[in-house]
Amino acid sequence: MDRGVSGCAATALLLFVSLGCETAAAAETTESGERGFYLGASVSRVEQEARGEGQIIVAVGPPLGFGAVLRPTQVAVDDTDAGWSVTLGYKINKYLAAELAYYNFGEASVVEHYSAGNRPIPLNITLHSNIEAYGPGVSLLGTLPLTSSLDIFARGGVLFLDQKIETGSGFRNARQTGDEIWMAGAGVQWSFASRWATRLEYQLTGDTDRNANTFSQAGTNEIGQLSLGVLFDF
Repeated sequence: MDRGVSGCAATALLLFVSLGCETAAAAETTESGERGFYLGASVSRVEQEARGEGQIIVAVGPPLGFGAVLRPTQVAVDDTDAGWSVTLGYKINKYLAAELAYYNFGEASVVEHYSAGNRPIPLNITLHSNIEAYGPGVSLLGTLPLTSSLDIFARGGVLFLDQKIETGSGFRNARQTGDEIWMAGAGVQWSFASRWATRLEYQLTGDTDRNANTFSQAGTNEIGQLSLGVLFDF
């Protein structure tokens, strides 16, 4: 299914659920501030399970013609970075909310060293993979109030993840991939003023599809992030 079509469908479904829940709740007497829109922004520490190519094919023409599949002898991974997100949410009631957010998960990199000293021509190749991950997500939050100002919550939804992947000795090869994966989270929220709150949350995503073609595996597996954000109620 086309990612744009399925993304619009998921967003429309979330909005429909939100509208239906609000309509049902409109007949009930609720306290002020239990329903309405809010904006949020957060910064996070992101860890990506990044992978490089995993293997390369080397071919040398005549007169020493040979071909070989090489696997890396050394791999160095830098998979931790800073990220950020912005959120538009709607509180259906004090127990349920719907959110549309945009996430930037920062970058991860993998450096692989390939060598083959027993070939007709000794080979020493260093391959770099740089991965940027970002995209929108839609989710529902279930909230349990502990006190008048402190809540715990759990999240479930869909992330429409894009990855920009550059691979090569000098990043000569670049491509972009897209996946629809689940996302989940849990955290705590503290309302420190009448319209303001702060939120601490841990989120985890499902696995992305790195097998875009037979030989290129560079990309991200799952993403985990610990975020700290601030929310403002309209």
